[in-house]
Amino acid sequence: MISVGIQDGRSHVGAMVTRRSELVVGDIDYSEPYYKFAGATNTAYNLVPPNTGKRFVITGFIIAADRDVGANGANIDLYEAASATSTSVTKQIYKDDIAKQTRIVFTGAKMIMTEGTWLNFKTDDDDFHVTVFGYYVIA
Repeated sequence: MISVGIQDGRSHVGAMVTRRSELVVGDIDYSEPYYKFAGATNTAYNLVPPNTGKRFVITGFIIAADRDVGANGANIDLYEAASATSTSVTKQIYKDDIAKQTRIVFTGAKMIMTEGTWLNFKTDDDDFHVTVFGYYVIA
């Protein structure tokens, strides 16, 4: 019998096979939450900073418009940017008009960000709560 294994070349962490010969496949890491409240309009709010030599994987987000959002709702923009304070969109992640007292819940994603970019959001109303879930991977 020949012994064979599958493992990461750097960490030497191997894949697991069950006693029924099933290859175990799972997430690379656990997601961490990153939360911000928008207290001013047309301002960049940084959710996730870049991490040298790594890229951020977005696994989901929740965007909530509270009861103080205007009657006509508001626009929210989740995007990659060149700095924590930049309102200039480098890469669009999500953009939508959201009504007062509603939520957008987006789960099950595996969107990878560009290395060295900041994950920001901006809105034209000052009453939004944004939580992004994800983890860093080696670039």
